[in-house]
Amino acid sequence: KKELRVWYNELREKVEGLGVVIFQTNRYVSLGGIRGIAIHEDEFPLIILDKRDSYGARSFTIVHELVHLMCNNDDAFEYGRNHTKPEDDKFEIWANSVRAEVLLHVWNEGGIRFRKGDYRNALAFMAEANRIFPNNGEAHYYLALCLTRNKQIPAAIGELKESLRLKPTLVAARQLLASLYLSRGRVAEGIGELRRILEIAPDRVFALVNYGIYLAEDKKDTQTALVHVARAYRLAPKDPSAIDAYAWIAHLHGDNKLAKRIVANGGDYYRENALCEAHRKTILAL
Repeated sequence: KKELRVWYNELREKVEGLGVVIFQTNRYVSLGGIRGIAIHEDEFPLIILDKRDSYGARSFTIVHELVHLMCNNDDAFEYGRNHTKPEDDKFEIWANSVRAEVLLHVWNEGGIRFRKGDYRNALAFMAEANRIFPNNGEAHYYLALCLTRNKQIPAAIGELKESLRLKPTLVAARQLLASLYLSRGRVAEGIGELRRILEIAPDRVFALVNYGIYLAEDKKDTQTALVHVARAYRLAPKDPSAIDAYAWIAHLHGDNKLAKRIVANGGDYYRENALCEAHRKTILAL
């Protein structure tokens, strides 16, 4: 939040340096739920912000209203007075697209911090992006990633559900949701998500592997399970999860010759996973 406040202050200072007066209030920008007003005057162009908004939201409002001023357009004021719908106006749609370009900056900043392992600050940026664009499925997914890393799992699951409500075909969100369900013993929900992934993306290795394991270990259907993990192995022959699942399920199916061949060709796939190593030792001891 401190970084977002600094970002807001720097942006406001630069825009005011262009001669734009930025005024904050909580009285005049609540009409119709709008977040800001632009009034074009040659001597004193004015942007009015709702100071109840977060720093990130106010930053994006500045960008949005600046577009109006650059085009000698103060229709945002008319929206507030007449209660017309901004989404019905082509100029407003274009202004929103400009604002969306700036949203990429927030996502990038959050992504940089996420990759560096700074999950707390990554969460702050992604939460801000989510507040600004609450109807963006990807925004909810990236927020869920950060919440997961910050061990806020119930909140992450909620964001993933919202992400998929907005964009049902977002496979990455379904995969993370399935993983969270399965890791918490919510097997039926997790398997349901895996099935949906395979309907959308039948070559998704994660879903093929985990659904195959479920069929073999929970349903004792090793024959059907082999079909899934064999497909995963063909798609990703160097993926440790695919190697282990194919070899282990071949063993459970009674085909130890195949299991040994897969293990022998797998190289050192097992070294960073204790379960893979245990499976390998069991297979090689036969």
